[in-house]
Amino acid sequence: MSPKAPPPDLATLEARAFRVAPLLDVGAAWWALHQLRQRPDLPLDLSVRATLRLADFQRRFMPPEALATLDALGPVPEGPPPLHAELIRCHALLEQRKADEVRASLPFVPEAGGARALVQGRLHALVGELDQAQDALSACLARDPHPELRIEALGLLARVSGRPRALVLADLDDLDAACAACGAGLTQSLFRAWRAAEAQDLFRKAADGAVVTNLARLRSLYTFGFQKDAQAVAPIPLELHAALVRHGRDPAGLVRAVIALSTLTWRTGDHLRGYALAVLGQRLGARIHGEEAVTELADLVAGYRAEAPADEITSLDAALAEAARRKLSPVQEPQA
Repeated sequence: MSPKAPPPDLATLEARAFRVAPLLDVGAAWWALHQLRQRPDLPLDLSVRATLRLADFQRRFMPPEALATLDALGPVPEGPPPLHAELIRCHALLEQRKADEVRASLPFVPEAGGARALVQGRLHALVGELDQAQDALSACLARDPHPELRIEALGLLARVSGRPRALVLADLDDLDAACAACGAGLTQSLFRAWRAAEAQDLFRKAADGAVVTNLARLRSLYTFGFQKDAQAVAPIPLELHAALVRHGRDPAGLVRAVIALSTLTWRTGDHLRGYALAVLGQRLGARIHGEEAVTELADLVAGYRAEAPADEITSLDAALAEAARRKLSPVQEPQA
């Protein structure tokens, strides 16, 4: 038996915990942060930074917990964005749509690196002041923000309605490059789906840009803690693998999850992944829970086959078969 590998040293954990991890791509950094905060030799200044990092991760998915973390931490020396307490507080309040509380905290958010401008952009977007939101987000991007803040600003700017499509596509191209530069695959995948939908004018036809936001939240909730499994489970989409595990004893929950993930993904224009979620979800769900428990998923697959042109379904089936043969995730296959 080979000897057990020694635990990572403090410097290694610190580097992993504070690596660039925008929006959805927090899994590996969050795990490293958890390990870091358990260390008995953690210096006080690093402990404070680690707690701020925890709050910054929490504000994306669990904003009340982020505020509780900041309150428990108490007053701390000001740090550079994104690890600035009042910046994190404003983000968490924005997630809860508490505009008045954001306005009260905004003067304490630093202007450096476009941090305050980003909050202003989010606040204007929240209350429907779209022109002011565009101006603020553009001001943020002009101030050389931290990569995490840059990706967040680009993503929000692309989602502000009413802008010319050429500008939106240019912002999404910049965002794609920024995600690639820091290895933010989940965030990149989300906005690639958004770009495909924008390029085809799907959002204006459907008048439903909120689909992508809802899909992002749902994916992040399911895949948190599972990112390390992505390659091992391919060609099963990671969010489906996570749903199968989380609903291992709850067939009704699995059916609801697959229907939501699949239909939202399909509506963004990513037909291959949406179809894969339905087809593989039905097959694997039947294997775990029995055919009768997942009849709604069989109906979902039948619905796609009835809705989409026959040649597209043939192409999607072929792509899934080839992905299985080569053990690739369907999202890596070229779109028809």
